[in-house]
Amino acid sequence: MLGPRQRRWSALLEGLPDRLTTVHRWAGWRDPDAAAVGHLHHVPTLVACLEGVVRIERPDERLDLAPGELLVISPGVWHRHHRPRGPSVAWMQGFMSGFSDVLCWDAETSWAGALPSQPSLLLVTRLLETASCAAAVELLRQVLREDIVERPGTGGPAAGRMLRTFWSGLHRGVSAGDLVRASGLGRSRAWQVFAETYGLPPHRALLDARRSLAQGLLDAGLAPGEAARKAGFRDAATFARERRRVLGRPRSQRPR
Repeated sequence: MLGPRQRRWSALLEGLPDRLTTVHRWAGWRDPDAAAVGHLHHVPTLVACLEGVVRIERPDERLDLAPGELLVISPGVWHRHHRPRGPSVAWMQGFMSGFSDVLCWDAETSWAGALPSQPSLLLVTRLLETASCAAAVELLRQVLREDIVERPGTGGPAAGRMLRTFWSGLHRGVSAGDLVRASGLGRSRAWQVFAETYGLPPHRALLDARRSLAQGLLDAGLAPGEAARKAGFRDAATFARERRRVLGRPRSQRPR
């Protein structure tokens, strides 16, 4: 059962489609500093301000979202979320393997849930192309029609450490061994926790994420070799082999 804080967040989210004023879009690669704190995704991500001010940064820009503003972050955009201050409340929607994850958080706590990947992913893809308020309202209304349930296999702190290592090191060639070391668990248990939380075992998740990220960077205009290296592949030929391997799978076995 939701507590008072979560019920208030739910009311703010339900009112967002009618209060939406601006849709921002971040796309394209910006090289982060070697020591930069942040992460990137191989899938699109949405961040909205429900109350107060929500700050997000990328290497060349800082954006303070006001209530009713939404940011669409394209795959491959390095960024950093700042914890909301005071009464500020943020909402985020992203995608794991097989489900869409949603998150509300404020200065003190957070709540995470899950809903089906589709049609959210299709609507977000359309939003990446148009970045219009009408498309964003359609997406938000669809999200509100879904039953948001608890995320499968939250995995606790160990899962959180692995996911942070996954997203922050994807372009640096992070390995399954790196994820295990970040977890602080034994290999078998770490793989189990990651698979329960993300939906795929670490080695498969990394390959699929790199392939998807490289394709997204290609679509953003990067040359094949540069897109491959920034996605953590050794070179363009390695990415091409992985892409051919995936395209050779039966459609039902391809990553979504």
